[in-house]
Amino acid sequence: SNIFNQKPPLIVEGEDDERIWQSAVRRSEGRILVYPCVAGDIQTMNQYETAAQQIIESVYDDAKAHSLRDKDDADTNEIDDIGPVKRYRLDCRSAENLIVTDDVLAVLGTNWTDLKALLTKWIAENPDHPRHADVVSFQTSGWDRRNHALKNLRMLIVGLSGSTKPWEVAVGQAIAEIQEGQNGGENSLRNFLGEKLVTGLRLVE
Repeated sequence: SNIFNQKPPLIVEGEDDERIWQSAVRRSEGRILVYPCVAGDIQTMNQYETAAQQIIESVYDDAKAHSLRDKDDADTNEIDDIGPVKRYRLDCRSAENLIVTDDVLAVLGTNWTDLKALLTKWIAENPDHPRHADVVSFQTSGWDRRNHALKNLRMLIVGLSGSTKPWEVAVGQAIAEIQEGQNGGENSLRNFLGEKLVTGLRLVE
């Protein structure tokens, strides 16, 4: 009863997502109240969501659960709820894209202008690196921070920023620091998370 009413489950795709939200919960000092639960992969998320729905509807009054998945190649981040299970999609391709939002880059001690310059310099200086083609692809996309696949670049981006923080911790910290009336630009963390998620998890007070 305490789980579903005081700290609702947040079903996520993988362990990276779990670490992001564990970090956000810790950093928020009790303001963000969810319990991250790993489904394993996107294929099993529906099973977890259905199980949570059945438990809530058969046992608890006014309880709820949440689930969050990447947008991937979907045309929209809109997704229907399943009864008391509130479902969300990121409004960017994947959790790794959150790294290059203005908010998370600030936590990493850099900004987009500086990071883009460092990536451009890195391309010129590292033609034989295994990730060279991935960075060039990012550049060729027009540096599409929202939609380009950045999974293979997450460690490189953090390394170029000069930060020693794990990327999941940086993202979680930035989530916990979102404030009303701030961070609402096109490449903001709030924008990439999507307003339904920000509102549903009460990330802004």
